[in-house]
Amino acid sequence: MKQIKTLLLAQILFMGIFLSSCMESSNYTPSGGGVAEVYNNYGYTYFKDFSGFTIEPTQSSVSTIESSMNFKPSQTKIAYVLYTYPEEGNEAVATDKKIKNATLTYGVALDGKIERVANEGAANDSVSTAPIIRLRSLMSSSVDSKDALYLHNGRYLMTGAEYYFSLTKLHHLTMVYYPEEQVEGKLILHLRHSGNPELANVYTTSYGAFQSGYPYVYIYSYDILSYMPIASTQNELEIEVHVDQNLSSNKLEDAMPVVYKLTHKFNQTN
Repeated sequence: MKQIKTLLLAQILFMGIFLSSCMESSNYTPSGGGVAEVYNNYGYTYFKDFSGFTIEPTQSSVSTIESSMNFKPSQTKIAYVLYTYPEEGNEAVATDKKIKNATLTYGVALDGKIERVANEGAANDSVSTAPIIRLRSLMSSSVDSKDALYLHNGRYLMTGAEYYFSLTKLHHLTMVYYPEEQVEGKLILHLRHSGNPELANVYTTSYGAFQSGYPYVYIYSYDILSYMPIASTQNELEIEVHVDQNLSSNKLEDAMPVVYKLTHKFNQTN
């Protein structure tokens, strides 16, 4: 069975449903996938993708992916999931925006870590050992810095990170929050890249990483709700993400400080 893969990555991630084409076979099995928010209700797991579709998988398939992929939905807020679903009972998918009795075939957490650091140089401070090539949009193919950040439901800050990485050495991207540098009307964050530059020999663009089956390499989600100001005299918040960026090499010493920005209005959810 051949899947149609001509959609842009952004469409795959955020439009939610992408159907597989089995025109060469009489055994047609609809399938879909993308980035989704994870919901757990008394042991029952379901997903809601960013286009508003609710995916209700069989709990047996969730258990299978939990054990085979070490996926822990009860501890996950944002995930990348793939699934198939039966045509019977799902005839009105487009209008109902709900897929029932789906079989979960893939699941991986996209939650990134935020470190609250009292002051720079503290014991839990995170320091970059390698640069980031750039942050890029998950909503389009744009590489314009103004499109690089996306806020889902007013709390999940998401971005696509490009950097050199190694398949044999773990890389970590940690978001750092310094309370002492926060100012009225802003949320200031620093994205640190910890990795081994000498072993990093793979240049991961968003689409290339997706093709390799590593969505968690380049899609990051950070729950910033508890870091946003409780009260503000302003009706919008400017979110800044500071990175050490190097567009041409993997040398941290040649990196330049770059600030990515997103303006969030408190009366909007996305």
